[in-house]
Amino acid sequence: MLRSLYIQNYALIEKLDISFDTGFSVITGETGAGKSIILGAIGLLLGQRADVKSIRRGASKCIIEARFDISAYGMRPFFEDNELEYDEECILRREVQASGKSRAFINDTPASLAQVKELGERLIDVHSQHQNLLLNKEGFQLNVLDILAHNDTALEKYHTCYVGWKQTERELADLVSLAEKSRSDEDYIRFQLEQLEEARLVEGEQEELEQEAEILSHAEEIKAGLYLMLLQKREENAITLAATANNAKIIDEAQADSTPISPKRMTIYLAALVFGIGIPVGVIYLIGLTKFKIEGRADVEKLTSLPVVGDIPLADEKMGAIAVFENQNNLMSETFRNVRTNLQFMLENGKNVILVTSTVSGEGKSFISANLAISLSLLGKKVVIVGLDIRKPGLNKVFNLPKKEYGITQFLTNSTVNLMDLVHHSDINKNLYILPGGTVPPNPTELLARDGLEKAVEILRKNFDYVILDTAPVGMVTDTLLIGRVADLSVYVCRADYTRKTEFTLINELAENNKLPNLCIVINGLDLQKKKYGYYYGYGKYGKYYGYGKHYGYGEYKIKDKAN
Repeated sequence: MLRSLYIQNYALIEKLDISFDTGFSVITGETGAGKSIILGAIGLLLGQRADVKSIRRGASKCIIEARFDISAYGMRPFFEDNELEYDEECILRREVQASGKSRAFINDTPASLAQVKELGERLIDVHSQHQNLLLNKEGFQLNVLDILAHNDTALEKYHTCYVGWKQTERELADLVSLAEKSRSDEDYIRFQLEQLEEARLVEGEQEELEQEAEILSHAEEIKAGLYLMLLQKREENAITLAATANNAKIIDEAQADSTPISPKRMTIYLAALVFGIGIPVGVIYLIGLTKFKIEGRADVEKLTSLPVVGDIPLADEKMGAIAVFENQNNLMSETFRNVRTNLQFMLENGKNVILVTSTVSGEGKSFISANLAISLSLLGKKVVIVGLDIRKPGLNKVFNLPKKEYGITQFLTNSTVNLMDLVHHSDINKNLYILPGGTVPPNPTELLARDGLEKAVEILRKNFDYVILDTAPVGMVTDTLLIGRVADLSVYVCRADYTRKTEFTLINELAENNKLPNLCIVINGLDLQKKKYGYYYGYGKYGKYYGYGKHYGYGEYKIKDKAN
């Protein structure tokens, strides 16, 4: 029997505490007085689904608590079956959090909603004014008359007997079910015995079948246990879902736009444009960082402010080291004519000594010196080419002179020797003369530092229109810097795809400190088959590219030496 009801923070009720007298209780009042709120709180207490909207605004949770006198209801078996603490005064409490979480308690012990519902159905019968109150039914009217006639004690005894009878009825149903199962098992065992008699098993076969049957029985028990566990889990999940309040609510229906939110076309187009431009530019920039050798005039002009007097294409190794010939208008002849013209513009009147050098060996300074001398001789000028790379004479190989031929080192060692007797006439052109390096001396630097070099160059100035000095690489030895004092113009040879960009630091330093007079640059070894060199002087019109290879490509051209 309901003794008291406590409501806190439910709907419009901040706090309400009601005590009920023994007997039939009726809650009434005017329309809008709050009867439905009290009935809703009682329904929530008895296991109805929780709704966070029922919590009073601003409150963190609502609490519904009721006290019942169950001394005459015979409820002890229910508490024992559900492992709950039994007391003649039962306290039923329900709490609903603002987050939607709901909890139920029976005598301060957490309980499931199923237990709360079952207990509530036995304790209280609640009707609203909008429900059918069964007033027109004879049974309900008799119950009301009994209560008004003070037959409460008899009714309570009858209720106790009724509960006991229902319990006995359930036990009887269980016994009937057990009996039916026993009869079914008996039929099955008889069937198995008949099968065994018909099988007429031999000795030992029955034991094997029993073992197999035991294994199958064990497997069946395991599967049955798993099945029961899964059923239990399913029921627990169902109870959990039923106890969880649904706090989701649709405020506004979704409205579709005329254009999709994602993907965004303009963003994709912009990203494609940025990547389409940025990636190639980045790749080109990275490729440029990895190129540490010059590739042509553009690279040289970025690295130095010195004038570039010519670009020599890569020559064919089969042609040999001599690429300029009289009465020929091939590619190499035209390029050396261009170099020759530029050098003539740079030379002042009365100046005719041209020094040719490079940073390291292999850049083609001897090739440039020889063909430049031939190109100048084709003007009808007397030209002499002097091999001043006396550490490693190269003109002997270019013009096919014997290596043991006398040369300028004999004059530098002994200035009484007639220098002109050491000069050889070349049959490439009647105006071309060669003064080889001669024997390699043990002290080349000291020989070049003596006054004999000035005397030799002065003699050559008087006897020839142009003097070409083929010197040693300036990046390896200091011989060329000593020779620079007698030169009027210095030609620095760089080779495409061979000379490193860092070597231009030395070239710029030589120009700034005036260590070599009137310095200019010739780019050698341009491979015109590559598109990046296609703009050089329109060389592509010749249809065939000429040049020398990595090792100068000295060919089979023979030169008859002048007799001493």
